[in-house]
Amino acid sequence: MMTPRTGKLDDPNLLLVSLEGRAAELPETARLIHARYPRAITVSYAVEFTAELLSEAMTAGLRRVIPYPFSLTTLRQA
Repeated sequence: MMTPRTGKLDDPNLLLVSLEGRAAELPETARLIHARYPRAITVSYAVEFTAELLSEAMTAGLRRVIPYPFSLTTLRQA
């Protein structure tokens, strides 16, 4: 949404981050996201959903990992 006074985009409330093929980059990616958008909720998604991937995502500071494809209901619950 645009801020009326400045005409700039507001920071997002929610960010969706794909984890496909990015497990090695996860800590750095999460750090950059949190540095740029500290108030945003970050939800990641993956086709290949494993306990290891979930653990790495949570350690990196991502709020949730949901399986892809996901429904709007699943996204709202995250």
